Amino acid sequence: MTSQPIPDPLLTVDEVARLLGVSAAWVYQHSDGSRRPSLPAVKLGRVLRFRLESIEKFILELERTLP
Repeated sequence: MTSQPIPDPLLTVDEVARLLGVSAAWVYQHSDGSRRPSLPAVKLGRVLRFRLESIEKFILELERTLP
């Protein structure tokens, strides 16, 4: 049996909202792909979760787009 690293736990909508300093509604609106910037999300049935690594990349990409 090979040992694989345990991935970081997935973040909830509320955790991402706190991390980004926005409302939970903003997180929902920007995670369905219809608004920009679009948050990378994992959909588990009706539940949304987020990888911390993906949110960190999202922030870096936004920083690069500043004039």
